[in-house]
Amino acid sequence: MLHKTSRDPTCVLVHGCSTTMGFTINDAESMVKEKTKTRLDKGGSRVEFIGFGAFDGPSSPSATDGGAAAANSPFASAHPVSSWTPVYYGSESEIRLLFPRISQKKDAITKVKALRELATYFCSDDIPKKLQAETLAHFAWLYHHKLAYDVQPPVRAESLSVWKAAADRIPKACKTFMEYYPELCGMLYIAQCDSDAQVALQYRNTIETVYERTRKDWPWQEGLMEYVHRILSYGKPSVMHQALFAKKKQPDEASSSSLTQQLNEQQRDEIEERFERIVGMTLAALDTYIGRDSSELTLNEPQTIWFQTMTSSKPSLRFKTYQLLNTCILKNLEQLLPIDLVTMLGRKVLLSEREASNIPTLLETILVVLSKQRQHTTLFQKPLQKMLSKACYGARVSAWGPTILPLLSFFDNKLPLLQALQDGRPLGAVDTWQLQEVIIECSAFALLQRTSNSESNGKVEDAKMVCQVWLKAFYGTMLTPISLSPAAQAAHGAVMQELAKSLLRFEDACMQQRDCDISLVRDWFWAEGIRIEANTDPIAVAALLTAARTLSKNSKEKSLLFPAIHPFFSSTLEKYRGSSGSVPSDGAYRMFTEALQFFGPSTILNNNTLERFVMNDLLRWLVIHTSALSTHDQNDRLVKYDFGLLAVSLEDFGAEATKIWQSVLTEIVAAKCSLSLLVPGLESLLKSKNTFEWITCPIFDQFAQEVGLGVIEVDDTNGRKDKMKGAANLSFLRMCLGIPCHHILVSDKVLAVWIDRGCLSLNVSSADQGVDSTILLQVLVELVAKHPVTLNEKDVDRIMLTSWYYGSDFFENTALSVLSQRPSATQRFTKNASNYLSQELEALCTCSENDVLALKCDPRRWSEHAWQFVTACRLLSTMDADTIPSLALFGLADLHLWKKYPVVLHDCAVLFFGGITSSKEKIALVERSCDDASIFLATILVSLSQASADAYEAMIVKAAKDRACSFLSCLGGDDLEAEFLIKLADAILLRASKIRLPEDVDALRKNIALAAQVLGILFEPAGHLTDEKIQPERVREGMKLWYITDVDQPDVHRSSVEVVKVHYDAQAGYYFSIKLGSQERQTVAERLRYKPSVPSTLKDDHTGMLESLRNSLLQLIRSLFDLKTPAPLVGELINVLCNVVGLDNARGIGSDHYALVSLTASIEAEIRTSLEQKRVDGLSSALWTVACARGFGINVPSTGSFSCTLPFDPKQTATALSRFYDGCGTDVPLALDEAVVAWFSTALRAVANDEDVLPMILDLLFSRALIVAEQCNISGFSHQDAIVTSALLAALEYAHRTNTNLDNSAAIAFRKWICNFAMHWESGTVAPTWIEYSDFPAIVKLVQESVFIQEFVLRSFESSTLELLSAALFCQRKRHFSFMLLQLAGRSGKPYFEDIPFTSETLSHLQEWTHGFEPEEAEVVEEDVEIVSRWLPRRFMIEIEHWGAEIFEDTDDQTTVARLLMWICVLLHVDVCSLKGFRFRPAFLSYLSESGAVYAALNLAVLNDEAINNDSKIAPALLDVDVLLLDPTLFQVTKLASLVLLQTIDVLPSLSRKWYDESCPKVYISDVQSFVERYVAPELLQRELNRVRARDSGFGTMEVIANSSTREVKAVYTQDDFTLSVLITLPAAFPFRSAEVDCSKTIGVPADRLKRWSLQIRTMLNNQGGTLQDALKLWKDNVDKEFEGVEPCPVCYSVLHAKTHKLPTLKCKICSNRFHFDCLNQWFRSSGKNQCVLCQQPWQGTHV
Repeated sequence: MLHKTSRDPTCVLVHGCSTTMGFTINDAESMVKEKTKTRLDKGGSRVEFIGFGAFDGPSSPSATDGGAAAANSPFASAHPVSSWTPVYYGSESEIRLLFPRISQKKDAITKVKALRELATYFCSDDIPKKLQAETLAHFAWLYHHKLAYDVQPPVRAESLSVWKAAADRIPKACKTFMEYYPELCGMLYIAQCDSDAQVALQYRNTIETVYERTRKDWPWQEGLMEYVHRILSYGKPSVMHQALFAKKKQPDEASSSSLTQQLNEQQRDEIEERFERIVGMTLAALDTYIGRDSSELTLNEPQTIWFQTMTSSKPSLRFKTYQLLNTCILKNLEQLLPIDLVTMLGRKVLLSEREASNIPTLLETILVVLSKQRQHTTLFQKPLQKMLSKACYGARVSAWGPTILPLLSFFDNKLPLLQALQDGRPLGAVDTWQLQEVIIECSAFALLQRTSNSESNGKVEDAKMVCQVWLKAFYGTMLTPISLSPAAQAAHGAVMQELAKSLLRFEDACMQQRDCDISLVRDWFWAEGIRIEANTDPIAVAALLTAARTLSKNSKEKSLLFPAIHPFFSSTLEKYRGSSGSVPSDGAYRMFTEALQFFGPSTILNNNTLERFVMNDLLRWLVIHTSALSTHDQNDRLVKYDFGLLAVSLEDFGAEATKIWQSVLTEIVAAKCSLSLLVPGLESLLKSKNTFEWITCPIFDQFAQEVGLGVIEVDDTNGRKDKMKGAANLSFLRMCLGIPCHHILVSDKVLAVWIDRGCLSLNVSSADQGVDSTILLQVLVELVAKHPVTLNEKDVDRIMLTSWYYGSDFFENTALSVLSQRPSATQRFTKNASNYLSQELEALCTCSENDVLALKCDPRRWSEHAWQFVTACRLLSTMDADTIPSLALFGLADLHLWKKYPVVLHDCAVLFFGGITSSKEKIALVERSCDDASIFLATILVSLSQASADAYEAMIVKAAKDRACSFLSCLGGDDLEAEFLIKLADAILLRASKIRLPEDVDALRKNIALAAQVLGILFEPAGHLTDEKIQPERVREGMKLWYITDVDQPDVHRSSVEVVKVHYDAQAGYYFSIKLGSQERQTVAERLRYKPSVPSTLKDDHTGMLESLRNSLLQLIRSLFDLKTPAPLVGELINVLCNVVGLDNARGIGSDHYALVSLTASIEAEIRTSLEQKRVDGLSSALWTVACARGFGINVPSTGSFSCTLPFDPKQTATALSRFYDGCGTDVPLALDEAVVAWFSTALRAVANDEDVLPMILDLLFSRALIVAEQCNISGFSHQDAIVTSALLAALEYAHRTNTNLDNSAAIAFRKWICNFAMHWESGTVAPTWIEYSDFPAIVKLVQESVFIQEFVLRSFESSTLELLSAALFCQRKRHFSFMLLQLAGRSGKPYFEDIPFTSETLSHLQEWTHGFEPEEAEVVEEDVEIVSRWLPRRFMIEIEHWGAEIFEDTDDQTTVARLLMWICVLLHVDVCSLKGFRFRPAFLSYLSESGAVYAALNLAVLNDEAINNDSKIAPALLDVDVLLLDPTLFQVTKLASLVLLQTIDVLPSLSRKWYDESCPKVYISDVQSFVERYVAPELLQRELNRVRARDSGFGTMEVIANSSTREVKAVYTQDDFTLSVLITLPAAFPFRSAEVDCSKTIGVPADRLKRWSLQIRTMLNNQGGTLQDALKLWKDNVDKEFEGVEPCPVCYSVLHAKTHKLPTLKCKICSNRFHFDCLNQWFRSSGKNQCVLCQQPWQGTHV
């Protein structure tokens, strides 16, 4: 960075050498203009630089012209000197670019950013201070000339930041500038008074610290005074504008005025605003400086220029001048005031000021002036009178009112000013009342001001006149109606306070006979002056008395105010006496109460009158306001008024108060008092002194006792809610027990009755179980907390026990806090609650259902009590916070009860454990209940197990839904730790091993089922191998997987392996080393499958426990096998061991695997031997054992893979079974057939695709299953049904998996199973067990998902099957599967009822429909019905034929659902049959039209549709049948109705339109149309377009183009070189609105033919119920025939008949025209003539 040279005019003193270059502002401006002129000179003339020395010369440092400091300044020789410059001549390139942005740009954002950069520049320590001082030279000039006056506040604010940065970095340079240009100090100081808050805040953050630091070094006062003098000297906005801001300087003021006149109005407004802002800031800063630093002020002569703005036209400037004058006087600077200032203030300023905002400050200024110069009071009196009479020209009274009283004190004659005040008319209610307060205060001051005796003799009249001022304000206040806003009410209250204060002061002055004006007129004032007018609002009198009572310290029985109040009190009371029948108003109540309190009841009413007032008047009001029988208005406020009056009145009765209170209370109770109204009154009564002493009485005791016990109805009948009633009861009882007021109002006798009737006995068997009054109980608990000494221990125990038992928030909020403070009570509570829970549990077990109702308890309620007891114990800290007490505390540790009453204890325990979230906490609870948790829990689980030999009863166990599994789940289920589960399984197996057989076979079965359930939690069942391939990159070392040894039979031939190492090759990809037994081999991911493994919670040290568990299972299997245990227990144990726990990898002799293989092989050999010898005994048991061992579960879950661990070749046994049945015929026990079915179910998985044995297995399986199914119980789902269902599932899954075609025997068996389902299985509102627990849902799912199985199901259908399924639609639990199968049958398009005759009902209806028809017509209708009967079940036809005459109002939802589903099936048949032949749709249309079924179905749908009947117009939830098939929860009336509407309109458009036009209820017409337009039409259009676009649409070479947005379909067909086109437009409400057809685009075809084609399509779409596809196809066929030369029928204008698709075959012999047979018959019937349609000759035709 280069240093400046000596030629730089801003050069500062460096190394003792200085060159100063001073010049004036005008010279600098001239120089800049000259340079600009030179740059703009285009002529090329060269102007040489003459140097800045030409401008050098002595110049005055005058602040006015901004000149530079003189060279001979006294500072020049001693200090570095710097002068500001209008141009930056420094060498900093960044600064050169920065200053133009500050000085030349107009937008504030640019300036502010530049100023911030400049401040950053000054803050930098890396820049030499000399360069920063050079920069400051130009910035100082800019600030003085431009920035300080900038109109943008952010610019002014940011300029202060620059000064702060410069002052901190280069303080000496700043000081030098300030000494040469002191005005800079003044300009900075004035910034604190900037009108913009942002600038003022910036001053406080920046310049204020500079000021405090430099106030003694910088010329702040000098600079401020210079700046003030300069700014105020301008005097006018135009002058200031010319001096500071005008670009062209004018030589004199006149010229500047003329220049200002040349400006437009906006510019003049800107000049005015800137002048006002700058001058106002200047005056405010001067005021601030004088107020803060007046002691440092060195001025002594008057400063006339300071106060010249006192007469300015700008209100803000006058305001600031008043403030300045005020400050000068207060600071004793009178020498600075002009001599004539006070005179001008009184004679000119005070008379001319009209600005409301200035007047308060002006009055304060006058007050200050008078405080210093009291001799000028006469100067201000008249101007003040004028101003006050004008109410200070609208100024807020709150602003100038406090000044009036001090001002008034300076005037001897106060009356004129008071009268002027009263003449003022302020604006607004608040100001009016505040003015009244000022008048009352000032006039009271004038009346109470002490005067000498000599003065008082001649002032009586003046005193009366002042009194008249006060009285006028008094009457104005009292007589004004009080209906005010909140602010006005507050102001009115202040007036009342002032009135009361004045009256009390007047009273004291008069009684003490002080020397004041009020004493002079005492008699007149109290006797004549003050009085309460009859029309005075009682509220005003009450407010006055309230204020007086609040201010008065002594009793006012002898108050001078009494004569004025008493007549008004008496006259008001008389209005509400008994004869009037009315009750006091709010104001009257308040006035009565305040008068009684202020003067005393005995003063304002003597004793006789007082008792009469209470017993006659007040009692009548009390009854009216509290009685439930009253017809008057009632509310809490009026009741509080009544009881407040009662409390005040009874204070003077002494000992008689109790007697009068009893009389009053008796009448109140007798009048059926409302407790919700009585309570607030009693509460207000208790707030008075000593009222509780007479409130307690026998009458109150009796009343309180009956309320507490609910003996009497104490609430009103005026519509109060029960919730309000409960709150009133609670408040009353709490008040009786002294909870809010600390005084118990009832006797001990009442308290004892409440406890006896409201609390439980400590013994469950006690007959007295309390009244179950939660409110009474809550109050008793609060009593224990508030007044514990009033109750004995037994009562406390009963209250605590009952509060816990009935459980409520107050138990935790109140009762527990009481117990926590009393250890002995806590111990007793714990003992009592534990005993009570145990007794209640035992009572639940032993009592009948009616007894349970009498106990008011059930398992859920018991569990809530138990859990609340646990919570209480935790909160009371009687045990560790993280633990739960033993089950013994609740009675759940009694194993005898568990064995005897398992159902009740299960329900209680499950509900109780449900409140505990942590499984560890639950197990800890069990462990604390016994010595060995495993044995204890195993005993409980056995008692809960529902295992059974009956497959039907065992379904719930097999599905893991029985009580034992439920109990395990509530203990934690899958969250239980593995170690605990292994111990529990060991305990169960140990119990099983000790069971004596055969007498305890049921116990053994339960233990085996329990072992399977426990181990099922620990190990996931093997199940099927997942079809999902293992992703190689996810395989990790140590993973346990299945290894497929035979890829053809992956579910059978697999082994458990462990991944030893993962390998990767760039070409081969991933491959793995696995450990198979003791061998290692390598394989690929395709040969691996995921294998369920031991849970992650099983640790390494549990391996031994797992091996022990396997050994226990194997030993139990061996021992049971040796004991010949009944089937299928051994098999199920083998299933558990192999498929749940799993065997180890050891193979060969001595291994567990070998032992099981040998065992099962011996059983298989025994089976074959028995079969060969025809021995039936024991055969079924052996078969069941093998079947269960292979995975057919009865009490244990079925295993889908059927034990791939053990080799199984069923061929030999299957062959033996086949020979056995061939030789035995039908003489086989049912039990054997059941076992055979189970065995064959498991054999299917082992045979794979063996063509030799598979047909035999399938044949035997289905033939035996059919026999078992035929033996099923006709009264419900049975043991045989369960076996057949499981077998069918296995067969169907096998067929689905292997694509094996099932033969006719399978279809027969499946058909029988469906018949059993439809006819015999239970159906009800509660889900039957076969739905929840059997394999039925799996079959349903398989039928849904497998197309292969659906084809098999269709082969099993017969007409009788479909009839049964149709009836099953009306069974809630069967309708989903029935509807699915009916839909399957309908979509097949097969006529299942071709050979089934009509029912008698249909024949009868057919006769009704054809009554009066011609034989030909009747024949056509009968043919239509016959066609329909081929497709529809007879149950469908019987049902829908009755709909036309039925009213659906009383139809229940279940029947409605069945009918809607049936109708959906009918529509499916219509839709499918239409594709089978052209004759079928018309037949259906005819049948459905004649039967009236369409109208009935649509009416039923409209009545129930949620989208139509809901005001919110929600979208329908169901518009697709496929969605309905997948989700049975959608089988709801409201959802099905939408689907029925859509399907009906889609399939039967013409009939739907006819219904809409003729039969739709009128209230639904608009809603239905809206529904169709919003939801149906878009869906139908999409369906129509999908049909048209389909490949099999039958259009041939005809091209069809569809547009869904325009709802247009265009068909183009080329025939014989003619291009025919038709455009069909479907309206938004189609089919309720007709489709439009346009064929006019076709060229070369006669117009009549085009019209005929259009008519054909319109007729098909709008009238004949055809779809868009039907209409286009018919048009194409007609075109083909016409081009072949066939003439259209003159009746229907179509070649092909729309219904029969026949050609015109009847030819008239006269005119030779050809007709359709049906058309001509219709013409003959409708016209009643036997003439040709065209020639009108008698018909003579022939068939051609």
